[in-house]
Amino acid sequence: MLSRLLLLALTIFTFSLIDAFVDNGILGDPYVNCGADSIDVRFDTRNTFRGIVFVEDHLGDPECRSAPVDGSSDSQIRNASLSLGFKDCGIERRSSVSFNQYYFIKYTLANYY
Repeated sequence: MLSRLLLLALTIFTFSLIDAFVDNGILGDPYVNCGADSIDVRFDTRNTFRGIVFVEDHLGDPECRSAPVDGSSDSQIRNASLSLGFKDCGIERRSSVSFNQYYFIKYTLANYY
């Protein structure tokens, strides 16, 4: 539970920084789903999403980024997502002695264009 909250806080902070530069933004809180061996992050945007979602410092790794979305389709997609394996993209694993849980930490960025 705490690992989800930590990841959610990092994601919201990162997306808040991006929102200041582009006429688009995150609606509500990003959805974070921790699976058995991966983390899924999805967020809804105010306007049509045009861009890419990637892990900080791992843009060159295809497994660490989403496919580019140019917004040219008729669907007017207003969300973006990324699924990351726990052992991929430099995700840091930290254990908590007091809660007997693991935390998985990495910044996820969205680049709008």
